[in-house]
Amino acid sequence: MKTYNISKRISSQARLAILNAISEHDFLKKSYFFHPESSASGRRNAEKIVNKRHPSFKLVLQDFRCCAVYVAYTQTSRNVYYSMHVVIEKNGVMLESKDVRFLKKLIATC
Repeated sequence: MKTYNISKRISSQARLAILNAISEHDFLKKSYFFHPESSASGRRNAEKIVNKRHPSFKLVLQDFRCCAVYVAYTQTSRNVYYSMHVVIEKNGVMLESKDVRFLKKLIATC
């Protein structure tokens, strides 16, 4: 999992990762209406492609807090599932759970 330190300023790599997460989320949140691949190997390949395009990452915030962005994309024979969890944690302990609006506010303020 890639880690970006944004305690003082957002680097261009961190900004690109956040913008990628937001744009992919806006596209994949409609995945309930997607049709899964017909074969098992096609479903595994589709999962691998999406998970490679949209990796999970961590942002180191102020006061030793971290913002972890976890992505899950799976296909079954009938449905396509997608979820993105944004978790604020400190020393490995979850403090609160957020959603994509936190990332949008983070980009807008910096």
